[in-house]
Amino acid sequence: MRAFTFDQVSDDTLLAELATLVANERQTTAALLAHLAEVDERELYLPAACSSMHAYCTDVLHFAEEVAFKRIRAARAARRFPAIFEAIADGRMHVTGVVMLAPHFRDDNVEELLAAASHRSKADIEKLVARLAPRPDLPERLTRIPGNGQANETLQLDPVTGQVDPDPVSGQGKVDLDPVPDRARVQARAPDRYGLQVTIGEATRDKLLRAQALLRHRNPSGDLEEVIDRALDALLAVLEKEKFGKTSRPRAAKARAADADPRYVPNEVRRVVTERDGEQCAFVSAEGVRCIERGFLELDHRTLVCRGGRPSAGEMRWLCGPHNQFEAERLLGKAFMREKREQARARRATADEPLATGDGQVAEDPGVTGGAGNAGEADGRARADPDAVEVDREVTLAMRGMGFGAGETRRAMVDSASVGARAFEARLRAALASWRTARGSRCSEATFDEARRVAMVHSFAT
Repeated sequence: MRAFTFDQVSDDTLLAELATLVANERQTTAALLAHLAEVDERELYLPAACSSMHAYCTDVLHFAEEVAFKRIRAARAARRFPAIFEAIADGRMHVTGVVMLAPHFRDDNVEELLAAASHRSKADIEKLVARLAPRPDLPERLTRIPGNGQANETLQLDPVTGQVDPDPVSGQGKVDLDPVPDRARVQARAPDRYGLQVTIGEATRDKLLRAQALLRHRNPSGDLEEVIDRALDALLAVLEKEKFGKTSRPRAAKARAADADPRYVPNEVRRVVTERDGEQCAFVSAEGVRCIERGFLELDHRTLVCRGGRPSAGEMRWLCGPHNQFEAERLLGKAFMREKREQARARRATADEPLATGDGQVAEDPGVTGGAGNAGEADGRARADPDAVEVDREVTLAMRGMGFGAGETRRAMVDSASVGARAFEARLRAALASWRTARGSRCSEATFDEARRVAMVHSFAT
């Protein structure tokens, strides 16, 4: 039986045992981080039906969310800079300090930063970080407290400037679904009540204020909860139609032509697959555990297109991005997928294409080598304009959401790259025009009306 009582333990013995336990805990923490880093690198969380390392830590290892985030970030930093492991093991650094310094570690300063932060408190390391990357002053804010003691909802009306620290030690070359704290916070306040805190831009603020004003006849108090709730209802209706083919009046399935593109998934198939899979990744581990991821969902052919797969309800399933890539590597091999990604990057470099035109996967067709263009692979496109890359990524996702297959989306993006459109709607319309030209047939104006609707939703969402 473990001894958790110390009635018979002297003061000196108690202190000595405590010091030993602390030393052991530091060694164990360093070893734990090393194991987490290796599991993360090998992506062993994917066979366990987890879409990210964070999900594995919370669902399988049962870490608290914040603990999982800190340990993952510290593990990734230490894997890149092994000196961190030793600093944690001998007690010079604590995990919180490593997390705070992680965005600032570089090959040429890691030893200097570790020395400066050794045996320092969190407050001391905050001062060190402030010298490394000074932040702007906090904005002034005035909130009126009504007589009943309950604070009214307030909008920050002054522009708020700030910065988002990049994470140079996040997973490289893979879709990373790990949550990032402090972008927006939703906290439980009472049963069925949640507090939402988020920083928005001036344009978004103006839209929110306008919606609040237009809804005053139905919402005289200007309750922001009702404004946001109605806005989300409208947004979800559009997104569900784009992504899942949902509609209030579904049409009967049409007979498919023999030469129809097998990568194009009709809306009626999307609806059936969505109803069956429940808007959730359908990957199931060998132990029978299903992935719970609901974001970054992609339609996957159970039988590869190159092996005769067709877009039928029985052949299709929703997979999250990481599990779609995992299945591709399982069926086609990691070396094959790596080679295809390298070939795609080489072709893009030759064509001087400043964008990622894939949707993250090439599993459907080994002969079409776009895809697998993850965030970590952007280093192969050093000449790319970051804004253009982001716009093209969003346009690619929009086209996939409109029902275009991975191959035709890729081709449309490549063919229209020379247009030079920078705005989302213009880039989307250029890609659709290229798709129409490639097909050699007329594309109805309804497709471009859909593009305008997608652009409107994009403007609302961003």
